[in-house]
Amino acid sequence: MNNYVNFQEKDITDVGETDNKMSRPDKLFLTCIAAFIFIIYVITDLCFEMYTENITLGEYVGCGIVVFIILTYYCVKYIGLKRFMTYANIMVGTFLLSVLLGMNLHSVKLLYYAAKGDTKITRININTVKKIISKRSFIGSYIYADYDHHALRFESSRVNYYALKNAHSMVANIGKAGANNYYITRVQWHGDQKSIARKQYWAHWFSKALSFTYIVAGIIALFVAGIVLKVKLGIKKPNFFTRLSPLKIVLLFFGIMVGLVILIVLVAYTYMLIRYGRIGRY
Repeated sequence: MNNYVNFQEKDITDVGETDNKMSRPDKLFLTCIAAFIFIIYVITDLCFEMYTENITLGEYVGCGIVVFIILTYYCVKYIGLKRFMTYANIMVGTFLLSVLLGMNLHSVKLLYYAAKGDTKITRININTVKKIISKRSFIGSYIYADYDHHALRFESSRVNYYALKNAHSMVANIGKAGANNYYITRVQWHGDQKSIARKQYWAHWFSKALSFTYIVAGIIALFVAGIVLKVKLGIKKPNFFTRLSPLKIVLLFFGIMVGLVILIVLVAYTYMLIRYGRIGRY
């Protein structure tokens, strides 16, 4: 009988092969970071009509160092040093997440100055208003204005694009955050200027949503046609749809389509009330 025990030396450079289950403290840490970023985003969205985003290279580099350390820890621990994905995740993740973290910490700085500082009501000259386009999607606006002997670029909402696109000036509550950043907590809208802009934006939004609905309807129609053709050709692979008549299949998918449209409308309406009501910059 062999009384010897064979020990196999563990390669610490490839611990990810066996230790790939994330521990509870590591999960909690990542959850806290994600929750912090989300909460700061929501609070910033509610507190400011618009703000400048002048982030220095040093701030991005500092965020990059922090992100690099955290990513290296998680990738080495759960993937291993011998794998290409470790280095790919560290390099790509450091670049993307440092930008995200830099923008988030900039929002923290704006909130800090807004909490302890004062704003003043003044008239600000507007030079031009442009849409922020990302992959052909209208996601916001830039308000180019002159204030305090500086040419400023404010980041703002899609609704404010419609409200200010033909304006030459605006009366607003403006404050200063640090040396070269400004924030506006409130624009003194006149009459129904904001409500008209909100209607214009939602007309644009629903026209895009309608196009998406047509695409979904076309895909479902092709799917139904394929099932009907399968039944007509006599392919009898047993499944739920082949046990239904073509009429029932059409009615079933029509009902699903109607249900999806109703759900989309309800979600969009709820989103409109929460985000585009009289809350924040919308």
